Formats: sequence, C-alpha cells, structure tokens
Amino acid sequence: MYREKKSYSVLTESPEAKLYTYEDVKKLATNPESHPETVLVDVREPIEFSEGHIPGAINLPFKTSPGALELNEDDFLESFGFEKPSRDKELVFYCLGGVRSTAAEELARTFGYNKRGNYVGSYEDWVANENKK
Repeated sequence: MYREKKSYSVLTESPEAKLYTYEDVKKLATNPESHPETVLVDVREPIEFSEGHIPGAINLPFKTSPGALELNEDDFLESFGFEKPSRDKELVFYCLGGVRSTAAEELARTFGYNKRGNYVGSYEDWVANENKK
C-alpha cells in the first residue's frame, strides 16, 4: 500500500535568521553608525553583561526576561531603561556560547520580529578572536 508523504510547514512566513560570524559582528560593533538598522542584543544575565560585552550591545536577559520583546513600549522602557527595538530593525542575538541566543532569536520571531540574526559563536568566540590581536 502506497502512503503519500505529507509535508508540514510553519504557519508564519517569517524568514530564517541570518547566522553571523565574528567578522560580521566586528563590523557592527566597530561602526554602528553605518548599520543603524541592526541592534546587537546580549541575552546573558546583567552580571554577565557587566563583566564584559560586545561594544554597542543592549542587554535583554533571556533567562529572567524571556517576554521582554512582547512588552509595550512604555513598560519596556520602564523595565530596561532604553527604548524597545522596533520590529523593522534586525536584532542580532548573542549569549556566551550560542544556546540562549538561539532560543531568544526563535522567541523573537513569535513576537513579530522577522529580521533576526544569531551570532552562534557568541561572546566566547568574540573574546577568543579579540585576544588573537
């Protein structure tokens, strides 16, 4: 008996996230004025962020504030002290080693952010490459 193979698709039309390398993120960090449409998002906890982060990144801790991007603009500003990134910006997520950034990027898609990136090498890769100099 022949069975037809069924295919399933995700209900959203959101594109896949772009995967960023150290070189890509270095361009964003060293010259943010030429990339105003992109926001670097560090999803580590505030203590990790305070111990070092990629220049120009904002801190949205994934573990303690997973729904941050779902907040309205006023509540977001009150909670984090800076304006909520608009949905027309590309959010490039990173963490320490790529696990939390992947989860945060996927969650951002459900909140309507269609332009997303993930620096899978994350902060460990950043530090390793910066220390090579």
